[in-house]
Amino acid sequence: MWGFEWSKDKAQKARAHYNLVCGGCDMHELSCEYEELTDFDVVYSSHTIEHALNPAKVFQEIKKVLKDNGEFVMVLPYPDPSDGNKEAHCGKYTLGTNLDDDAKKLEQFVYDNGFIIIEKKYDDFREPEVWLRMKKRM
Repeated sequence: MWGFEWSKDKAQKARAHYNLVCGGCDMHELSCEYEELTDFDVVYSSHTIEHALNPAKVFQEIKKVLKDNGEFVMVLPYPDPSDGNKEAHCGKYTLGTNLDDDAKKLEQFVYDNGFIIIEKKYDDFREPEVWLRMKKRM
């Protein structure tokens, strides 16, 4: 099992605690030093992409490392309050998670960036959030 973590300290803890291979990369450049890693069955991202400076770039990186028949599972705060932590959640404006529109803008973003949603569900385990299960749009 593989994981990516921007913080080298957290990547080291993940390797030790979960016994997984974990590389330190920026989500905007997943193939940074692991160019051979392009065959993932699943990419899972929880409460991460709303922090991206360029969510579309992150989606392109995920498309590069995901198998053609692989799945991308993304969990985001939804709706992400407009008055909440604007600097830390800068990607929410591009993603559309700051709107309470049944995730229509988010669905359009997903489609425009090469994926189709195969399942969408909401929960409030940590906070109100949306779970999207997606495949590459061919």
